[in-house]
Amino acid sequence: IVFLGNSLLDTRIDPDYLAELVGKQVTSIATDGSGPGIWFLQLSNVIGAGQHRPDTVFVFFHDDLITRPISFTGPADRALIERLSRPTSNGTVAQSTYDRILGANTLKDRFKTVFASIYPAVDSDSSGQRLIASASAFITGSNRNRVSKTSEQVFSFANKRDQAAVIQQPKFHGAFESVVDGSFLPSLISGANELGLKLVLVRVSARPRDDGTPNEPESLAEYSKQLASYSEGENVRFIDMTGHPGIDAAMYYDGYHLKHRFRSYYTEIFAEWLQTDWVPDQ
Repeated sequence: IVFLGNSLLDTRIDPDYLAELVGKQVTSIATDGSGPGIWFLQLSNVIGAGQHRPDTVFVFFHDDLITRPISFTGPADRALIERLSRPTSNGTVAQSTYDRILGANTLKDRFKTVFASIYPAVDSDSSGQRLIASASAFITGSNRNRVSKTSEQVFSFANKRDQAAVIQQPKFHGAFESVVDGSFLPSLISGANELGLKLVLVRVSARPRDDGTPNEPESLAEYSKQLASYSEGENVRFIDMTGHPGIDAAMYYDGYHLKHRFRSYYTEIFAEWLQTDWVPDQ
């Protein structure tokens, strides 16, 4: 078993302990700050280049990160991309796919960044918001109503004051059907199929509310339903850990990462699932 993900995976799965619990060889190549672009390159040029390939690859992600066309959730690590882009038997194809997906979304991201950064200098009246929403939707190719809703949040007078309190809230960047084709997800699935690997997507949950209910907007819950349906059609297993009864708010040290002392406990939860609910040949 191989795990792909970022620091959220690293705070949840202890590969050595999991190997003891399930009697399988387990490797985690969690990379801090990484995103789907890096996971695609790791699948193609690291796992795919190995002489002994795993049976199953688990990809851990939060919110809607699996369909965001990005390589990093923070600052880019150019040296890492260069190392993962070294030629292998299928490296040229993988690099071409990687460049195509990122290239198609770079211009959109630049414009979105500009519009999000200028809000302090713009009057936040409704006509100004409508102007920004229309222009941003036109330039980025996004749905105008969705951009308008986002701009209302960005230009809200209270937003600047309250931003620190909501920074760890679940993130949503668009309905699943509108973002999946421009993401790395189809390439991850096709890459796993070409390598003869089973691919399992695991969506980790944000910190629950203090009363134990999931901290998840309705739009993100609907996104998960659509992702589950898409995954089933592609013969990919999808696990949504949101609302898991064994995981509560006290286990988190921020909005997403677990405290280190709960890493073994989460690994045990995952081991139990592997041994009871997961049928390897399906």
